[in-house]
Amino acid sequence: MADLVEARRRRIAQRRETEGVGTAPTRTPSTVQMYATCGRQLKDRYRREHMLSLRDEPNPVSFANWLLGIRATVKPTTWRVYRQAAISTIQAMDSHEVEQALAMIEAAIDLDFGEARMTHVRRDAEGEGERTAAHKAKSITYEQFTIVVRDLPRASHSSYVRPLAAWIVAGMATGLRPSEWEAATFSYVDDSRARRGRRVYLHVANAKATNGRANGERRTLDLTNLSDEGLEAVERFVEYAADWAHDGAFMKNKNACSRILREVSPILFRSPNGKLLTLYTLRHQFVANMKTVYPAEELAALLGHSATDTQGVWYGKKRSGWAPEHIRDVPAPVESEVALVRKRLEVAQERLRIKGLKEKVHARRAARSAGSAEAAASSSPASDSAVPSPPGGQS
Repeated sequence: MADLVEARRRRIAQRRETEGVGTAPTRTPSTVQMYATCGRQLKDRYRREHMLSLRDEPNPVSFANWLLGIRATVKPTTWRVYRQAAISTIQAMDSHEVEQALAMIEAAIDLDFGEARMTHVRRDAEGEGERTAAHKAKSITYEQFTIVVRDLPRASHSSYVRPLAAWIVAGMATGLRPSEWEAATFSYVDDSRARRGRRVYLHVANAKATNGRANGERRTLDLTNLSDEGLEAVERFVEYAADWAHDGAFMKNKNACSRILREVSPILFRSPNGKLLTLYTLRHQFVANMKTVYPAEELAALLGHSATDTQGVWYGKKRSGWAPEHIRDVPAPVESEVALVRKRLEVAQERLRIKGLKEKVHARRAARSAGSAEAAASSSPASDSAVPSPPGGQS
């Protein structure tokens, strides 16, 4: 998995070089010094809150997770400074967990809304391009999904129909981002108590980690309790994706599947508002379904999110979730990944609680100050303009 993540990074770097996308500007000495100072201050805060002495070196992973918990309580501009300061600080730590901690911090740039909001281009009469993200469906009913899976082979005779059919079922069963299938792998563990006599795990290189947003570089989904149809589709599509990746043609074939889905969407997907079914619609609907099953922190781990607010802002609404009897495929997150999300959520909630207490104190002080000013004004002598005129209007 580490090799797959590194390979994806190299491909992204090569693509940026080909497209002429430059790297960030070189930092000035003053900027480097600012990050170093901020990093020391953050480390001191961590020590104080965890009752550590100044000689105690923080655990890199615990420090990173604590900082990720702070993220929800600060402004984006402040977080960017904290993030760079933390990277500089963690790099200087002497621990075998430095790489894991750096992966956690480097993955947390922004909310996971990049690929979910990507747009296709619709041409007008003059051939001008128009970005139309609003025309992509963010939900699909169970009845619509059933029709698409059943009738896709009739709607298109392309050679991509079979992998696309597997992709649709697998996407709804796992919620993977379309690009994450390129580096998805399986592992199996014998377990007589598990369904089929073994546990089935899907290992995913988080797409947003290589772009800078995720709950670490990889995540694991427990697929042991998936239906036979769902697990078979996932295993089959992982084979397709692996073959495409081996041939260096994953993106080419992904784009071909997307094109076919757009072409058959008006035929199979009866959207009342004219929106199109896309590969990312499957992830949206998966989130809506899983919101009826899991609490926020478990769903965040399942999706590879670094924060629990991502799913609420950008992904499917709970009201769009299917009825329980229709949700046949429910993967499970790994407890260690849930624990990371839960720890940073606890830090964030404590920070918000303290922030709320401070705001109440400030509000009471402001109210007392306003009351004192009002009392002082009412007790002061009347101004000349308030003195009544003498009888007869004489001055």
